[in-house]
Amino acid sequence: MFLLAILTPFLMTVVLLVPLYGFLLGACYIVYLSNAAAAQALLTHWLDVFYIIDVYTQLTSYWLAHQSAVSFVHYTLPVVALPLFGLLFSLWLTYKVAKGMLHLFRLGTVQH
Repeated sequence: MFLLAILTPFLMTVVLLVPLYGFLLGACYIVYLSNAAAAQALLTHWLDVFYIIDVYTQLTSYWLAHQSAVSFVHYTLPVVALPLFGLLFSLWLTYKVAKGMLHLFRLGTVQH
């Protein structure tokens, strides 16, 4: 039980951040799907978190500057809606894991 208590912050961090990162990567990939070279660059740097965040920041900056000129389905939905959905999914998953961990801690502290 002590090891579980030590690893819980790391587990919760992974549960919160990994799905959100996956949705950000997916949003960038969907936008760059029509450009084969850019999509390939995303795939080669998919583990480089700072690269993906920089690409997403550039996509968001472009979207803020050209909202009326970009396609709603191919650009706005992936850039805005997909990360928001990823955030909601991450929070829901974190809630489920935290609820399960609380159940485990309560089982471990019950006195017989």
